[in-house]
Amino acid sequence: MRWFAAVLLTCALLAPLKAEALPQSTDAMIKHLQSMGYTCTKDNSEAGIVIAEHPDHLNFIFYEGGNGIAFSVLFNLEPEYKDNPMPVLRKFNELMENDIWLPQLYMYQASDQTLKLRMQAWMPDTYNREAFSNFMARWQEDTMGAGNTLKDFFAAE
Repeated sequence: MRWFAAVLLTCALLAPLKAEALPQSTDAMIKHLQSMGYTCTKDNSEAGIVIAEHPDHLNFIFYEGGNGIAFSVLFNLEPEYKDNPMPVLRKFNELMENDIWLPQLYMYQASDQTLKLRMQAWMPDTYNREAFSNFMARWQEDTMGAGNTLKDFFAAE
């Protein structure tokens, strides 16, 4: 399951250009994530992101976004799909219609000309243990399911 390791190398691409501060609920969410087996690291840059790593789930970041908290995971796609994205887009549509509930999927060309897949979800900047547990259960199920379904499109590390 190491096909998702690239998320840590590309966190800067996902984070806002300049955040005021980490979300208000950050410390409570970090504590909750740690109880779930995640290791959380606050980024020391001005971007204001938290990197969440887990041995059995996808690594992701979260940060202040849209008057709430944005959760993101990023994958590199094979270069061959840059000129012919239809196979990937068909699979995206399938996932969005039938299999995933929480995250939005984006495919785009990054400034380094690589093709990226980004899964992102949003929640209000409030912490409630039950609500956050439900959010995380859905996030893990959806991102792992989508990642496994799309893994044939991912670039090798």
